[in-house]
Amino acid sequence: MTTLKFAVQGMTCGGCANGVRATLSQQFGVDKDRVEVSHTDGSARVSLDSAPTPEQLDSALAALQKKGYPGRIVE
Repeated sequence: MTTLKFAVQGMTCGGCANGVRATLSQQFGVDKDRVEVSHTDGSARVSLDSAPTPEQLDSALAALQKKGYPGRIVE
């Protein structure tokens, strides 16, 4: 199993966190319960069965940006 860690800007409430969770879930094709998001520390973690492709990573970051939550992969 692979865990991706993101630093995400612009989240101010639980609703923002839910939006980020939904976006990452959709981008990686996983259930929302495999995505943990904290608006208080601006982080997100996605549990995947295998390592993502560079295209998937780029697409996920672009989708977050489009929703107003610029992010980057950490670690």
